Amino acid sequence: MGIVRSQSIKNSLSFYIGMIIGALNTVIIYPNAFHDNPEYFGLIQIIIAYGVIISAFTSLSTPQIFLRFFPSINHKGQLYLISFILPFLGFIIFILLFFLFKSQIFDIL
Repeated sequence: MGIVRSQSIKNSLSFYIGMIIGALNTVIIYPNAFHDNPEYFGLIQIIIAYGVIISAFTSLSTPQIFLRFFPSINHKGQLYLISFILPFLGFIIFILLFFLFKSQIFDIL
């Protein structure tokens, strides 16, 4: 079996296993865990959604940069350092903007 084929099978299998685990969490575990307080289930879903949105902004396109420039960099250690520093800077910028505009953000929410 070719390398690409075996990797795509492993990737598909891990994707489907993750989807099954997520579906079991959402359909079986969460409703039973939050049976007394269903509003906490909604709160968890909102927190997860906010985290996904914030992570998209704080990454500063680091995965795309990593894929684009990894083959052309001679010293691979430089790219690993950049892939750590860029998201960290994005997170710092996001935190600063959040604290500067905290009242406006909470007025909207």
